[in-house]
Amino acid sequence: MIQASSVQEILYNFSMFSFREFAAKSKTVPLCEHAESRVFKMLLKSDKITATEATMLSDKDKKVLFELLTQHIMFLELAPDFTFPDGLLDGSSGMELGLPLLTYIHETAWLFPKPTQESS
Repeated sequence: MIQASSVQEILYNFSMFSFREFAAKSKTVPLCEHAESRVFKMLLKSDKITATEATMLSDKDKKVLFELLTQHIMFLELAPDFTFPDGLLDGSSGMELGLPLLTYIHETAWLFPKPTQESS
């Protein structure tokens, strides 16, 4: 079994590499339904997402991915005893998220109420 802290560390490091410069700006970028749809399709269709690829997303797409990962990091902080099946982190590191982890994020989606969003 994989401990919550291992998953949290990978998500946190990936977020730091991907969104370090975007984090402050994210407060001014609204969530957008179209961007949410694009990001969920990306999670479903990708076998991995690198930190470099994440930095190249549009601001609206970055906002969705940033918020999703932040929610997962927060959840794991609140549930340190949570465990995951072996293999969840296959292909994942602080610089890329592999297929099993992307699938988990796609399937669990928003762990807390989703922030307010606009329709475009």
